[in-house]
Amino acid sequence: MIHNFQNYKNDNCVLLVCHDGKNSEYATFFNHKSSQNKSINYIDTGLENSSRDWGATPRIKAIEWLIENITIKHPSFICFWDDDNLYTNDYFAEMSKIPKLDQYDLLLVPMLHAGKFVPTETDKEESPLEDIDTSTIIYNSTHLNSILDSFKRFRENSKGMRGQDKFVFNQIINKNSNYYFLKTKPLVVYDGLRLLQMIRWRLRIPSLGLRKHKIIGKILFWLRS
Repeated sequence: MIHNFQNYKNDNCVLLVCHDGKNSEYATFFNHKSSQNKSINYIDTGLENSSRDWGATPRIKAIEWLIENITIKHPSFICFWDDDNLYTNDYFAEMSKIPKLDQYDLLLVPMLHAGKFVPTETDKEESPLEDIDTSTIIYNSTHLNSILDSFKRFRENSKGMRGQDKFVFNQIINKNSNYYFLKTKPLVVYDGLRLLQMIRWRLRIPSLGLRKHKIIGKILFWLRS
């Protein structure tokens, strides 16, 4: 993530890293990076441990920090990167190729997810997406306050359930919204930095609600939760 950002030379980009919980090691590392590059910023949620709400709390904290500390020139674009996904080196460069960028409410970025590309265009009226993930959606900054409100509503009502990406998307976007599907190779690999998940995707072992695993000898078995 850091290398990807540093390799993209654009003074108008800001990277904000928000860790879910206090962590002195991460703070030291990113504060050092920030001293070298003022476009890199680091905060945490202020909690002693993870919030365990599928990233809603760090996203809320990050958006609040952006609103309070950055003068956002509209239209700009906001994306949320998960630290366990893998991103290509030309992620930002591909964004800059989009014509008339400011006319879109959001951009949809191709991701490799469990052996398939997502999102995919469909003719569903209620949503143009079959499947989405945080890293496949880049929002126009004019929606920033609405995004913040939607994450807060999700956190209050989700009761620990997943699905915040689709929830926030559906709260903000309607059928009259203007999308841009980036038609390129996948720029993100879902869970690409998680070794076991990468092996499972490569071997095409289906997802079974993998909350447990068991090792017999040197063979790893995934157990249905």
